[in-house]
Amino acid sequence: MEKTYKVEKMNCGHCEAKISKALTEAGVDSKIDLDNKTVTVTTDLSSEDITKIVADAGYDMVEQ
Repeated sequence: MEKTYKVEKMNCGHCEAKISKALTEAGVDSKIDLDNKTVTVTTDLSSEDITKIVADAGYDMVEQ
C-alpha cells in the first residue's frame, strides 16, 4: 500500500538521508521529496509503525 506523509522539519539532505536510512533498514521502500517535505512509502506496515520508525530517527510526520 502506498502512503504519503508530510515531514515539516525535513530541511536538508542530511535529514533526507537519515529518514531514508531508517525506512530502508525497516524494509520500507520510500521516495522522499525534500522540496515538498514529503515521504511516500510503499509497505504493508501500519501508519503507526511508519511514523514510529521516522520518529525514532528524530522526525515527526503526519499522513496526508
